[in-house]
Amino acid sequence: MPASSKKTPTALSRLRTLHAEGASDREIADIIGVHFSSVAEWRRSLGLPTVGVTGPRAGRQRILTTPEVRHAAAEAAERLVEAREVAPAGEGSLEVLARRLASVQASLDRLGPAVERDEYPSSQFRSLGAYERELVSAIAELTPPTSPDPERDPTNVEAADLLRARLARLVSVAEASSRCSHCGQRPFA
Repeated sequence: MPASSKKTPTALSRLRTLHAEGASDREIADIIGVHFSSVAEWRRSLGLPTVGVTGPRAGRQRILTTPEVRHAAAEAAERLVEAREVAPAGEGSLEVLARRLASVQASLDRLGPAVERDEYPSSQFRSLGAYERELVSAIAELTPPTSPDPERDPTNVEAADLLRARLARLVSVAEASSRCSHCGQRPFA
């Protein structure tokens, strides 16, 4: 009997959604719960392109030198600005926003010199900068607040002082009323 396939309509729909949000095959695989090679196969069968750069050159900063490359970067930046989808709902949305922010920041870094040379419209560059600020704000809203330092939290300090005072009263009452079981004397008097 063949094993049940995880390639369900729901999984494919989730793949399309996450792919549209810019998630890589590995990120999609982690969220859906399948191996990344399965996601790559399903993505290819749906006719979707790969997302992101992979391989040994992934960390390199691309230098815009030809008009074609600058034009491609400009189109990518325009697509990002047009999307303007700030807060995707659901599992992994913080990671999706972080990837988008990294993509926008990389575009801003690469397009900055082109704006200075008047090869890219400054209005679109400013729109991309505004989108970057929206993403930063959305990430800040989704990031859980840091817990206060318990030693400096006024509520904890007050509670500790009350507990110390109560313990001191209990000890003094115990010392005043205790007697030795052998001789009957008060050892704390």
